[in-house]
Amino acid sequence: VSHEFKTPLAAVGLHGDLLQNAKLSEAEREDSLQHIRRAGAYMTSMTQSLMELLLLNQEIETEETDPAALLSIVSEAAHDGLAARGVSLVTACQAASPLPLNPTLMTSLLLNLVENAARSYDPEDENRTVTLRAYGRCFEVTDRGRGIPAEAQAHVFEPFYRVDKSRSRKQGGSGLGLALVKAIADAHGATLSLDSAPGRGTTFRVQF
Repeated sequence: VSHEFKTPLAAVGLHGDLLQNAKLSEAEREDSLQHIRRAGAYMTSMTQSLMELLLLNQEIETEETDPAALLSIVSEAAHDGLAARGVSLVTACQAASPLPLNPTLMTSLLLNLVENAARSYDPEDENRTVTLRAYGRCFEVTDRGRGIPAEAQAHVFEPFYRVDKSRSRKQGGSGLGLALVKAIADAHGATLSLDSAPGRGTTFRVQF
């Protein structure tokens, strides 16, 4: 955790010093402020994820939840972030029965998977689409992005692991999203699996 905070804290310190001591143009001031905002957002996201991971050591409360309603909540919450990346989200609910789950935690799980899928695309890719599907007692999130190399698939659910460290940091990834997804699935007694290959995309599946 200390290592993860070093880079954003250094950015805050550097640009804070520039704003306080250097004669900057309006454009340069705005650029420094943007660096500070991004670093703050990154640290806030990572801290929130760490707190959720810690809280998952406790027994969770569940309630019968309609998967279609859950997909609607996730779609609305993800809309702005995906639109900024030029990625569209397609949802489908096929004969999915109510499931005993914690709606807040499952929303977090699905949002993390959807945002992870959106980051799998490069800006020049066409047809950047993420599919979120519920059927039976299962949720699936699918992309057609870069895919995950076979040697990395066994590690993607480990805290702070990144398949491509430079790209993940640049795109705002903290390396905690998939670890949180795994912890939430485990807390529900659900099975989490993935099917992926480089250049073919990835499907994450949560089976109750």
